[in-house]
Amino acid sequence: MSKNSFMLSRIINSLPFETSPLIFLLMALIFLIFLFFSFRLNKWLALIVFFGMITQSLTTIKSGLLSSYGMGFWGPNGHDGVWHLALINSLARHLKFSGDFFSLLQNPILAHFNLKNYHFLFDLSVALIHKITFLPTLNLYFQIIPIILSGFLGILTFLLIKKLTKNNLAACLSVFFAYFGGNFGWLVTLLRHQGLGGESMFWANQSISFPLNLQFFLSLILMLAGFYLYLSYFEKPSGKKLWLLSFIFGLIIGIKAYGGIIILFALGVTTFWELITKKKVRTLKIFLGSLIISLLVFLPNNWASSSLFVFSPLWLPRVMIDAPDRVGWLRLAQARQAYFATGLWLKWWLAEGLGLAIFFIGNLGTRIIGLGKLGHWFRNWRKISSFQVLFLGCLLASGLVPLLFIQKGNPWNSIQFFYYFLVFFGLLAGLTIGEFLTKKKIWLRIVFIILVVLITLPTTLGALKHYLSEAPAKISFDELEGLAFLKNQPLGTVLTYPHNYQMRQIVKTPQPLYVYETTAYVSAFANQQTFLEDEMTLEIMQFDWETRRKEVEKFFKTTELLWAKDFLNENQIRYLYLVDNQSFFINPDGLELEEIFANDFVKIYEFRDKI
Repeated sequence: MSKNSFMLSRIINSLPFETSPLIFLLMALIFLIFLFFSFRLNKWLALIVFFGMITQSLTTIKSGLLSSYGMGFWGPNGHDGVWHLALINSLARHLKFSGDFFSLLQNPILAHFNLKNYHFLFDLSVALIHKITFLPTLNLYFQIIPIILSGFLGILTFLLIKKLTKNNLAACLSVFFAYFGGNFGWLVTLLRHQGLGGESMFWANQSISFPLNLQFFLSLILMLAGFYLYLSYFEKPSGKKLWLLSFIFGLIIGIKAYGGIIILFALGVTTFWELITKKKVRTLKIFLGSLIISLLVFLPNNWASSSLFVFSPLWLPRVMIDAPDRVGWLRLAQARQAYFATGLWLKWWLAEGLGLAIFFIGNLGTRIIGLGKLGHWFRNWRKISSFQVLFLGCLLASGLVPLLFIQKGNPWNSIQFFYYFLVFFGLLAGLTIGEFLTKKKIWLRIVFIILVVLITLPTTLGALKHYLSEAPAKISFDELEGLAFLKNQPLGTVLTYPHNYQMRQIVKTPQPLYVYETTAYVSAFANQQTFLEDEMTLEIMQFDWETRRKEVEKFFKTTELLWAKDFLNENQIRYLYLVDNQSFFINPDGLELEEIFANDFVKIYEFRDKI
């Protein structure tokens, strides 16, 4: 038996999760249920859903599973996914059906602080599902929920477009773009002799990556469901539909704030348009109901927060042109800067316009065909419907905000507004092609669709290679054993060693998570609150984590016994989790630290002199 096999058999029963074959049986059952309903709607829909669900699930399904090197993580799952596991486990740990709601909001990676500037309804939903079903949060996040949302994406898109147009071809093509919509980044990588790739060449992730951002994914599903119900409400209004619409649209801001901003803006625009042109208040009722629910959801966790956005026009297109890991067109970047410095304003505007065109066309890919339907709506603006105004409002907000604003902490995060823009344009592309081909000869339909598919799919194929290869990040079996032990200890604040940002440059893949990125993995897998972890997420939430990091660094370097002991007492530290020979200068006995766990890679101490 190999060392890894021995280690696996020795610790599998003590891990804070269990990847049971029943999990995969449940996934197969979910998959078959969606295929069954898809086939009942349309056989071509079933085919697209079949490949779409498989393709999207490949981006997450392997994360959190055991391999020869431990537990692997692919793509953003090594950071974002681990953070959400930490938050979900924290919410589940404190979740009670009575008592103080705000006790739920403890920050799992910054002890003694609550969450702020964060939309956590998705994580709370997963915690509730875990409490009700007893399914492991690890498997819910990486295996089960992605496939459920992927199934709903196909069916809801089909139902929405079918209700809007009564055109099966347009509906199926819209579903295709929802699952496989891609950019033109693969053309750039091919020209650079880098093979298929470039999914985020123009900043925005594409449809293949939806499961990597489950909060966005769920908000999108709710938006599509809301659009369908909105059409139904205007066909036959009822109080039940009104309340349900208000509830669906109002919840979105608590799941993904970007989506909430988009839908509230669109409802406001539609309300104004209806009042001016039709003297009606149907959408006004939905808007007010959604706004009230949004405020109830958003304010408790954000009432004292400052603005998360900074006005910075065209930051994303400019950095896209400048950055070598994006488009990296140095000559255009230099020309733009030179024109601005010398006051050649016409040339400067042309350079800015070219960068903006590259941003839009590059990101849209074949979805740019949707301009046909968009132009048709504008040409017939006198006959425009409330739904079309709502849709255009969503399109405007999702396309304009990321061009004008950046987010504090991580400026590029505002690109997530644009994800919705790409989905909406995919629907327009499906409508354009479907309506164009409906009356064409069958051979022309086949040739045109094959051409669109061939130009669209390279982005998906290029992205998949990153998720079918070896994991870039891992948790070793030694660490899993230590984390499992810590999970079974009484609750207490865990002190970890400060993240070393330089180690990533010298450690080979798969890199341990403590090397790969500043992550929340100790909190996530030990199910404990940590004193300081995942500085990137804390920056986004606008916490002063730098001050705490300096204190932690001082603790691990100091020789002052009294200060170090006061630090542990004042911050209510109970455990120290150390890996790979991480250490401190003071003798553990002098600090009243008892070693409660040790293996070849991990040491865990418990502070006994707690006040």
